Amino acid sequence: MRDMIRRILVLLCAAWSVASCGGDGGSSDGDQDMGADDAGGGGDPAPDMAVKFGVSPRDFNGDDFDDVLVGAPGSTGAMPQGYVNVYFGADSPTLDGTADRTLVGESSGDQFGKSVAAAGDFNDDSYADIIVGSPGDGAGGTSAGRVDIFFGGPGATFDDEADWTVLGATDDRLGASVSSAGDLNGDDIADVVVGAPGSAITGPGKALVFLGESDPGCPPTIPCDALAADASLTGNPIDDYEFGQSVSAADLDGDGFDDVIVGAPGAPLNGIAYVFNGGAGAFDPVSDEQLAGTGVGEDFGYAVLGLSDTNGDGVDDVAVGAWHNGGGGANAGAAYVFFGGTAGVSTVAAGTIYGAGSTFFGATLGTGDFNGDGLGDLAVGHRFMTQVRVYLGVVDALAFDDAPDRVFGGSTSIVAAAGTVGDVNHDGFDEVIVGGPSDSTAIVYFGANPLDGTSEGTLMGVLGDMFGDAVAWSVPSFPAGAPMCVPPRWPSGG
Repeated sequence: MRDMIRRILVLLCAAWSVASCGGDGGSSDGDQDMGADDAGGGGDPAPDMAVKFGVSPRDFNGDDFDDVLVGAPGSTGAMPQGYVNVYFGADSPTLDGTADRTLVGESSGDQFGKSVAAAGDFNDDSYADIIVGSPGDGAGGTSAGRVDIFFGGPGATFDDEADWTVLGATDDRLGASVSSAGDLNGDDIADVVVGAPGSAITGPGKALVFLGESDPGCPPTIPCDALAADASLTGNPIDDYEFGQSVSAADLDGDGFDDVIVGAPGAPLNGIAYVFNGGAGAFDPVSDEQLAGTGVGEDFGYAVLGLSDTNGDGVDDVAVGAWHNGGGGANAGAAYVFFGGTAGVSTVAAGTIYGAGSTFFGATLGTGDFNGDGLGDLAVGHRFMTQVRVYLGVVDALAFDDAPDRVFGGSTSIVAAAGTVGDVNHDGFDEVIVGGPSDSTAIVYFGANPLDGTSEGTLMGVLGDMFGDAVAWSVPSFPAGAPMCVPPRWPSGG
């Protein structure tokens, strides 16, 4: 009975979104060039967090508009240490091309901004926070890596100084991936997970879980190390190389606790994605499920992403990228979708989407509710094709449809990184972002119903700074701030 009620509510959501948001979400036509030295992009906390916590998970300054993040991890640009630009959302048909905050790394080669995400409200002060990875940082040793969290706040309270720092050890590459983990332990405070995929020297990598609290400690003046983590996750300790290359979270068993997903693309033979279930109390570091693909040497787990419920069954789902999959040709790439369920996530893929040619499809993943129907949607990017494909969720789907509903173009970049920036203009639809780090651009497209591909603007960095490289480090949530149309998550056993 509860599943039938929820499906009815999902259908009502779709009708409500069209009626109350005017169908096209209030989008305006045309592209807008924001000019040089500008940036935008996003990372999003775990499904339904805005509903559970009463705080917009991407509103860093508390003005009820989702904000925009894009990382530029540096190379030969003006800031070789890397930076992240923050743009505050507003009731506007285009994005303001002037950064409201610029967060900058410590030293040249740090790769600050290689991964970036909205952390949710990690310190329980009612403002969303930002988490940034610097896998090249050397403060803890060569390629040790670093992760910083910047606490949000009103006005000048939200500044460009880190408030929480964790350092890796030699060759950890801590911060190669970062993500909000939603609420893993049910205390209504956002948690985070960070990857340290290691190297051939250090062997298999790890992922660290940090549970949020009102005083999380670890100030940058006295940074913490891996021992401060609430849980240290590993795969096979012998040969799961690159465990932690990707991290994400979603409630894959519908029990009200978010679960951690960790990719290990270097695991024999084809790569593995591990699922660690959340629950009350201490976080259990033993994996509950292992997901695998079908292609030999495909690097399954190079990207992982929790998806808000894509098929209307009341449970979140997960996407896994395998950028070397050969089903559509050598290195064409693929993205797998696995449906969650009350008995746990299915280990049999609900759908496999193949790329074509040597385009490395599935290297980046993004999500959101792009058409405002209350279902999670998937965006998949390429490494060598200037487009991002969008796949919309469908109620009662028994399999995930592999036909794209919309294809968004990048600029002239040979890379198209997929991501979402939330509902920046407060119209009830999440937006899609396409990052082009090879020419330092990021294009933001309006969400709408129907999804029509209207651009909010092209944001530009400086050639060589890899601007737009980090837009894919995202975890899903529904639009916050606008009236929510999210079917309820039923308690287990109810």
